[in-house]
Amino acid sequence: MFQTSTHDRNRRSPQPMVTTFGHGPLRTTVECVVALLLAVLLFRTFAAEGFMISTGSMAPTLLGFHKRVACPKCGELFAYGTAWDESANHLAASSSEFEVEQSICPNCSQQGIDLSHVPRNHGDQLLVNKQAYLWNSPQRWEIAVFRNPNLPTEAYVKRIVGLPGEAVSIRHGDLWINGEIARKPLAVQRTIWIPVYHQEHRATHDNSFQDRWVSTDGWLEPTSNLRGWRSSPTTFLFRELTAGVATEALPAVSSDSEQNTTSQPAGQTAVAAESSISWIEYQHWVRSGGTHITTVTLEEWPSDLQLATLPPSGLKYDSKTKKLSCFGVLPDDVVSFLRTNSQNLVFLQAIDKLKAASHLAPITDHYGYNPAANSMEPNSVRDIAFVGELSLPQEQGHFFIQLTDGLERYTLDFDSQRESVRLFLEGTDRPLRVGPWSPPERGQSVRIEASKIDRQMALAIDGHEVFPAWPIAAVPPGAESPRSPVRFGALSGTVRISNPTLYRDVFYTFQRSRHAVNRPYPLGPEEFFVLGDNSPVSHDSRQWEKPGVHRKLLVGKPFLVHLPSQPGRLKIGDHEWLLRLPDFDRVRFLR
Repeated sequence: MFQTSTHDRNRRSPQPMVTTFGHGPLRTTVECVVALLLAVLLFRTFAAEGFMISTGSMAPTLLGFHKRVACPKCGELFAYGTAWDESANHLAASSSEFEVEQSICPNCSQQGIDLSHVPRNHGDQLLVNKQAYLWNSPQRWEIAVFRNPNLPTEAYVKRIVGLPGEAVSIRHGDLWINGEIARKPLAVQRTIWIPVYHQEHRATHDNSFQDRWVSTDGWLEPTSNLRGWRSSPTTFLFRELTAGVATEALPAVSSDSEQNTTSQPAGQTAVAAESSISWIEYQHWVRSGGTHITTVTLEEWPSDLQLATLPPSGLKYDSKTKKLSCFGVLPDDVVSFLRTNSQNLVFLQAIDKLKAASHLAPITDHYGYNPAANSMEPNSVRDIAFVGELSLPQEQGHFFIQLTDGLERYTLDFDSQRESVRLFLEGTDRPLRVGPWSPPERGQSVRIEASKIDRQMALAIDGHEVFPAWPIAAVPPGAESPRSPVRFGALSGTVRISNPTLYRDVFYTFQRSRHAVNRPYPLGPEEFFVLGDNSPVSHDSRQWEKPGVHRKLLVGKPFLVHLPSQPGRLKIGDHEWLLRLPDFDRVRFLR
């Protein structure tokens, strides 16, 4: 209360002066920072939280600590891991210090790539939706962050493959649920595909490397007027200059082709005669090594060469079957030794034939991310996907893609005149699937995705599936994997294929596993089975003492790779510093 004199009583009392302290810029700043911290704390506690990946169990989908490597032969960029899950095939468990000085290119199989001067990079950073599983259950193939059931203080990220109450098993690299193969939708396949070969990164300056896309009729010069394929670094071009060939070779199709019927005579294939189609075949050529076995015919072993004198090479001769064989790629030094010590021309011709054939190998589950010296014996992979940009005339063009598992061959027939795509099994005259498509306008192209994964044939054009995937029969155990699993061809028109790329699916390994391998593993009513995409080194439900991840251990669903970085160098005078720079190419949303 403020007091006044008598003289001033009849005068209006002045209002007391109120002085406010702390509403200046400093307090405002402090309050904003505190409010922001509280908001972040609440956001992390109840909504979303960031996690950094340290190990490579989900590579190449998600990366742990790694090195970014550029192959000196083909220019392929790939990640090479430097930290691993616990007990991952005797690699240093969760150690960012583990380093190997050399790697193998996953694209051209170049060995001995020097890593000693490549800086180490941090792993992907995930933003995880912690509310995702409060009201909804996880779905198969989703990536999830959870607490390790054997050590709940650790957070892991894996892919959910088995749901509560299911019986999970792994057979020949595939996932089986309740006795049925689990087939991934094409949209899921895209997120898991592992590159096998990029044509745009072929080893053009390496004379020792053989191109993997080979024209069965031989390549033509770009200016040639003959019918056939021409090749450039990233594009293959087919030209058909003979009028009437395509129309005469095409089969007749009835008006009810949408119901998968044709008007051809019984026993006649609905696909145009293969002798009329000009093909480009993928041959999986490797430089050295491998576990495949190659054989050629040899009537008798040369008399001027003793088997006991041969250097260790995996070379064998069976006099009963008259077969000469080798394990992996026949080494150059062995070929030189044989040429020096034998004058038998028939034998030397067989050796040359065996040498060339031994470079063709099945596709395997090799990861450029993993150290080759510590990897397990590779597994042959049959599940592949072909991707390319297709351009052909709207009025008259005929294009084919064939994929094989080594036993059966499936053909996709793209017909501009009919504006349809048909799927055939080789040797049959009725299409398994028929779907519509609109050929691209002149100068335009469409993106083709054809996959034979999880015992099904699927096709998408510009991201849209043309018809429902067709289930195919399982391959008998022990059947040899193909060394030329895909080819494409043309019959008529001017056809262009750009940037053809081959991918493979994850092969779930059984080595070191104790759950879901010898017999199905039954999940409890609140349990999930999880696997890593980098199956050879992932420590997951296959090995854990408690394989099932209980629902209460789920942290959330990652939805964004954010704040990725790449190493950079700052050099001033004689001093150099390593820096972390933003890598915006790795920012992406996760399905």
